[in-house]
Amino acid sequence: MGKDNQENAIEKYFVNLVAKETHVSIDEINIDDTFHALGFDSISAVFFMEKIENEYKVTLSPLCFWDYPTIRSLSGYVQSLM
Repeated sequence: MGKDNQENAIEKYFVNLVAKETHVSIDEINIDDTFHALGFDSISAVFFMEKIENEYKVTLSPLCFWDYPTIRSLSGYVQSLM
């Protein structure tokens, strides 16, 4: 899978995960909105990061949620770890 395809797949996974966690329709999720704007708080962020770590077998600092505050930026970072 090429880099762009892999990053798009990660973004799609994140969008689905955000929709599930926030009970927001996938169609309403903008990958450039901040996680805070999407309804995440510090507790939901921890669970979100844990699911990403388990899915992609990466280790993320809790600060990643704030260093990469959007689906687009976090998916790019996760892709760079793989």
